[in-house]
Amino acid sequence: DIILTAMQQHPGSTEVQRLGCGALGNVAARNDANKRTIAEKGGIEAVFHAMTQHSHHEQVQRLGCWVMYIMVDLESARPAIRKGKAVMDAARNNFPNNGDIEKYLKDVYASICTFSYEDLKNALPPGVSPSAKEDSLSAAEFETVFSMTKDEFKALPNWKQQAQKKKVGLF
Repeated sequence: DIILTAMQQHPGSTEVQRLGCGALGNVAARNDANKRTIAEKGGIEAVFHAMTQHSHHEQVQRLGCWVMYIMVDLESARPAIRKGKAVMDAARNNFPNNGDIEKYLKDVYASICTFSYEDLKNALPPGVSPSAKEDSLSAAEFETVFSMTKDEFKALPNWKQQAQKKKVGLF
């Protein structure tokens, strides 16, 4: 509560936001109960707000992405993290040479951008393109559903890809 209160009371202070993101990451690291508390009390949104307000401060961006890297292991936090994808994309674009941001977001995106076949077949999850639902399957589930790898699928002519998607109900 103290960390989030400080971040909320001093939104314009880059230093408070940087330290707040770092503190949240440290509190969440390897502690699922703390991750749940942070998510329930709006910590994910607070970090995204800090990243938005201080988009050109590399350390705020790096620490914000680090918090998401830690929090993404908590399944219940993933919808809130998905909502901040544009903020994370901006961090990646603003600091393309920051290897930490790249590493953190690679893992975050692998977790938030995949959905089960059943979820994709029955609905359109947020952030998923209706014409490219297959891209949101994990590699293993893709092979199970399509009986080929993603690379083999992408090598097919468009009309064959469309036919395969219709066959499995992802069109």
